[in-house]
Amino acid sequence: IHALPWDYTATWVCAALGIDFCYYWVHRAAHEINLLWAAHQVHHSSEDYNLTTALRQSAFQTFGSWPFYLPMAFFIPPTHAIVHKQLNLLYQFWIHTEVVRSIGPLEYVLNTASHHRVHHGANRYCLDKNYAGVL
Repeated sequence: IHALPWDYTATWVCAALGIDFCYYWVHRAAHEINLLWAAHQVHHSSEDYNLTTALRQSAFQTFGSWPFYLPMAFFIPPTHAIVHKQLNLLYQFWIHTEVVRSIGPLEYVLNTASHHRVHHGANRYCLDKNYAGVL
């Protein structure tokens, strides 16, 4: 176990990238593993796509996600992981809207509302696309 120093900028950046990487795999698994999908599907069951959709989360989703974040405990201080997990969650909230059409060139780097609308689409070409968190 090698914990990165808590006061280095690189530690904060590694925590942000690590949380986002783990979120991708948690989210992908939630769509591909039936037991995890049972907890996640409530989030996709809304007929409207707005900010309340972001709040439709199962209480059981956390039980299936912690193993994906566990490897970060070997090198990221827990405080950094907690902070970035919450920042990632806040970011996920705003992308559940139809109000924001585009954010310009940042669309090439960040997961945006327009990208995430495809993820929530019911058309065949939309299914199992864009599991991203922030990047």
